[in-house]
Amino acid sequence: MIAILLNYFDSLAFIPHGHCYLWKPGLVWLHVLSDGGIAFAYFSVSVALVHIVRQRQDFPYPGILQLFGAFIIACGTTHAMEIWTLWHPDYWASGLLKSITATISLLTAATLVPVIPEILSLPSRSELEAAKAQLEELVSDRTRSLRLSEERLQLAVQSVQMGVWEWDIVNNQLRWDDRTCELFNIKSSEVRGYETWESVIHPDDLLRCRAVLQQALIDTTDTSLEFRTIQADNTIRHLESHFLVQRDSQGQALRMIGVNLDITERKQAEAVLKQSEHDLRTIFNRLYDAIFIHDLSGAILDINNRALEMFGVNREQMLSFSVADLSASNAPIEELPYLFRQANAGEDLRFEWPSIRHPNKTIFDSEVTLSRATLNGREICIATARDISDYKAELRKRQQAEAALQQLNRTLEQRVQERTQALQQQAEQERLLRLIIQNIHRSLNLEETLATVLNKTRETLQSDRVAIYQFSSGQSIEFVAESVAEGGVPLIEKDVQILWEDAYLLEKQDEQLQNNIPIVVNDIYVAKHSRHQINQFEVFQIRAYVIIPVFFDGQLWGLFTIYQNFIPRGWQVWEVSLLQQIVVQTAIALRQSRLYEAAQEQVHVLEELSHMKDDFLSTVSHELRSPLTNIKMAIQMIQLRLDQQQINDEHLMRYVQILEDGCTQELNLVNDLLDLQRLEAGVKHQELEHIDLNYWLPSIAEAFESRVQQQQQQLNIDIPQGLPSVVTDLAGLKRILMELLHNACKYTPPHEEITLAVQVQDAMLQIQVSNSGVELPPQELPRLFEKFYRFTSVDRWRHGGTGLGLALVKRLVEYLQGSIQVESANSLTCFTVQLPLKIEF
Repeated sequence: MIAILLNYFDSLAFIPHGHCYLWKPGLVWLHVLSDGGIAFAYFSVSVALVHIVRQRQDFPYPGILQLFGAFIIACGTTHAMEIWTLWHPDYWASGLLKSITATISLLTAATLVPVIPEILSLPSRSELEAAKAQLEELVSDRTRSLRLSEERLQLAVQSVQMGVWEWDIVNNQLRWDDRTCELFNIKSSEVRGYETWESVIHPDDLLRCRAVLQQALIDTTDTSLEFRTIQADNTIRHLESHFLVQRDSQGQALRMIGVNLDITERKQAEAVLKQSEHDLRTIFNRLYDAIFIHDLSGAILDINNRALEMFGVNREQMLSFSVADLSASNAPIEELPYLFRQANAGEDLRFEWPSIRHPNKTIFDSEVTLSRATLNGREICIATARDISDYKAELRKRQQAEAALQQLNRTLEQRVQERTQALQQQAEQERLLRLIIQNIHRSLNLEETLATVLNKTRETLQSDRVAIYQFSSGQSIEFVAESVAEGGVPLIEKDVQILWEDAYLLEKQDEQLQNNIPIVVNDIYVAKHSRHQINQFEVFQIRAYVIIPVFFDGQLWGLFTIYQNFIPRGWQVWEVSLLQQIVVQTAIALRQSRLYEAAQEQVHVLEELSHMKDDFLSTVSHELRSPLTNIKMAIQMIQLRLDQQQINDEHLMRYVQILEDGCTQELNLVNDLLDLQRLEAGVKHQELEHIDLNYWLPSIAEAFESRVQQQQQQLNIDIPQGLPSVVTDLAGLKRILMELLHNACKYTPPHEEITLAVQVQDAMLQIQVSNSGVELPPQELPRLFEKFYRFTSVDRWRHGGTGLGLALVKRLVEYLQGSIQVESANSLTCFTVQLPLKIEF
């Protein structure tokens, strides 16, 4: 084998091909260049064919192209071998190469011949161009159709607010449109892969969603999924996703395409609907009556809990029953179809029906209300049943009770009438007592009070006579007052007072009267009376009577009696009780009258003492005034004499001043007493004048300025401008104001304030004199205007005074038809005087 190969490549026996061309350079290079160009062209064509095959793998004849490529390479190689043999005589190798080329050429020709008809059937260029134009037009139409479909799809997606998404499963890439990003509340720049989707799924839905996706990757059907997402504000959004999986030829999942729809509102509506259905079912089950829904054949479709309780079965058993199964043996079951047909939706059919309770087979009566309705196109009946067995038993009891109640009502009516009569009597009794009490409180005249008591008692009790007796000396009774009906014989006539001697009454019944026990006689002829007593009763036409003892200061004072003439009378308990209460009020009237008489006597004595005191004071004042006037004149003469003699003895002058001050004080006291006496006696004469307050008041205050400065006090004057003039007694008004300012200066400590304020309110002149630094005890304020009264906290020897100043002020204010008040609190004392602008007579 090796030898054969060596023979093929042995070139020693041959000469190079260049010798044939005599090594002429021109000729040699002509062959070299020609064969080289052909070889290069063959090789280039082969490279082009290889490139075409690789770029157009869909070429219909790839084998032929490959043979052509091999044939062309072989041809190019033979031409290159021709150039080689010019210098190297390797003719065996060149021949072998040509044989290979021939073999490839034959194979190519053999392969090409069968496909020539197919190649000839290929369209021509014009046909291809026509097909291309037609195809381009078809593509254009298809493109427009796809664009229109895309626009419609986009419009539909936008109208339902649907989000579109795509998941490249191989590369784990998610692509979400704007709506999907909005639904998941994620920016488009944050969307990455599958993990982005899982990050927004509700934790409770995550495992279920994973399972659905895993199953979708296995199955080939379209899949839908409902899940929840958590928004950035922690709110929950419900989404519904529909998607499909695209696969390769081997069925491997490549990508997943789907849409998302926001179903939050639908879920909320479903929750509301579910809750509404639950509430309706709850109400349905809690209704007091049993409710059955059945078809026209009687088969039960639905019931409430009350129906289960009423018939003693569970729901499964009840739904297997018909209406006939719930009916008692004595029920007319054959009438049920007729009743079902009679019922209609506009008017209920009501009837009683014997029913059976299944556990113990007890029969009970039920009241059924039946109506028809249409449910989902199906005719049904709605029956409401109520157990009325207890009601019927109660009805029988009620009828029996009503009969007993009617009898009881008749008895009660009789008692009510009796009670009403008793209440009327009690009301009349109370009315009489109120009237008597009012008269006792209204009048202090004993005769007038007793007359009213007796008259009202006789009228109320409709008796013939009512009288009051007082025990006198011996065994007799003195008539004090009486009230006699028209036509009766009076026991007391004008200027005549009868004594009724009754030894029997005083002796036999004294113990009963002393124990405050009434004597009640319905008929004098039946009672154990002496003939003498009966004769006395007959004189005054008395047939029946009641005697009530009257006690005064713990002693039996007299008797309160009521009489009925001519006929017997059965005295009622309430009448005797009323008389006893009247007697108590009568005793109060007696005590009140006695107290009034005693008080009148004391008042009379006090008035006489007051007159004696006033006379004494008037006499003493008058008698003291003359010598005091003489003493004051003598003191003035002594002072005048001392001035004339120019005697400057300091001790003598001080003694004279003491005499003058004491005399002046005593004279002021006498004058105050005389002024008070005239005011109280009402003999002081008023001298009315028109007073201009704007000029008069400041002049009064100026008189105290020097005194205030000496005592280190401050005087404030608050007098508004434009005060109206007043018509009053000038001397009286001046005395009031001077006395109040004098007291203020006297009792105000140093460095404190005295204020005079004047104003007009409601046609009244209001004058206020107040001083600070002084507070009077509240319990002593009411006595401030009493004569000679001094406060315990005030040094009378230091401040001096007669003790009549404020008493005189009060009388003068009243004399001028005004009023005065004093208030003291928080270290401030204020006197307020109210006077009319004009005194009215």
